[in-house]
Amino acid sequence: MVTLSYRGLYNLGVNIETLVVTDLDGTLWFNGEEIHSDSLAAVKELKRRNIPLLVATGRRLRSVVEAFRRYEFRGQAVLLNGSLGYCFKRSEPFFLSDFPDANETRLREIFNACSLSPCLYADDSYVYVSSPTTSIGHLEAIGADLIEMDNLGLFPKDRKVLSFCILGIEKSLLQEAESIISTESLGTVAYYEDKLFGEHSLMVQPPFTSKWTGVEKWCQYYDIVPSQVIALGDAGNDKELLKGADIAMVVEDSEDYLMEMADYVIPPPSKGGWAKILDLV
Repeated sequence: MVTLSYRGLYNLGVNIETLVVTDLDGTLWFNGEEIHSDSLAAVKELKRRNIPLLVATGRRLRSVVEAFRRYEFRGQAVLLNGSLGYCFKRSEPFFLSDFPDANETRLREIFNACSLSPCLYADDSYVYVSSPTTSIGHLEAIGADLIEMDNLGLFPKDRKVLSFCILGIEKSLLQEAESIISTESLGTVAYYEDKLFGEHSLMVQPPFTSKWTGVEKWCQYYDIVPSQVIALGDAGNDKELLKGADIAMVVEDSEDYLMEMADYVIPPPSKGGWAKILDLV
């Protein structure tokens, strides 16, 4: 058993064995931001037992603030698939990962050559676009946080791109760009069937950046060495997280390669499947 130091952020004692890390959409919540009563009760039970729960999501800061306030999630979260770590208690980031200039330039060239216009997720939690080739549902979800430009070259010089994102379009439109980006190792690529927006999605994070590296940075920052990590997820951007965890809990009907990684398969969030975490802690 490992002695842990939480720098005064928690009242957890020292003999912490388990860290629970969860995805949000399609795993913990459904229909936007709804949490089944059984799952919410399980979240509260983890808190009662002083078992730390870390959210690891592809979402931006501004898109989770209201829901986190509603559900009283006041701790930390790994956002944008590992590009940003944020402490809600202190209202400040504890890490941020962006693209090297050369990688960012090359990525823009590739998307342009493949006739794609990605959404640029920035460090101010707004999304910058120019005639984006992403789904209508994705744009509607961004809502008022969408900043339209005449061209992506007008992206503000004082801002940093934390993610390139195209969600919910035909797979064939993304294949060439995904292949080139992956071959040239320009970033961490999530390329997957999208259960939220339909069709296929492509997310590109900075090199060596994923939900799992976000968990590692969280542990390093707060000087935590858990004996085991239990991760819950359902989509391609959870791949590294599920692979890195000691125990992987995967939502049923996820893609085959994720199901093969599963130590446990759980019902969907609409049925309170997340509550199965209590069987393991």
